[in-house]
Amino acid sequence: MSNFYPCEFIDDSKNQWKSSEHYYQAHKFTDMYFFNKIKAEPTPKQCYKLAWQFKSFFRKDWMEVKDKIMWEAINYKFNQNTDLRRKLMNTYPKKLVEHSLRDFHYGCGIDGSGKNILGQMLMQLRDIYIKSFASKL
Repeated sequence: MSNFYPCEFIDDSKNQWKSSEHYYQAHKFTDMYFFNKIKAEPTPKQCYKLAWQFKSFFRKDWMEVKDKIMWEAINYKFNQNTDLRRKLMNTYPKKLVEHSLRDFHYGCGIDGSGKNILGQMLMQLRDIYIKSFASKL
């Protein structure tokens, strides 16, 4: 389920992405130089590290739009990769937790007090897929 998992997809603007992490990190920028530089990094870990080197250039509204961008990233990822979508659905009914020690927003944080927004988004997406699958039966 990790955003660092290499998984290609194409967005509505016909951009091809190497992972959901690439998509998320690149969208921290409105400047196309930084956007394309992050997008071109060979691995998710490298794009993450590079994006943080340019933190002072993050888009001004990043805190307001970051969850929307994350939702888009995971939707593209799972909508276009049936094997991953099936794996996500197979996690039902388990609670999904982004075990990130330093991330208290998307993850659970080191002490478990984090918001786990990514885990919640994945469970919400999983529910959408399961309901859609059930309605076709």
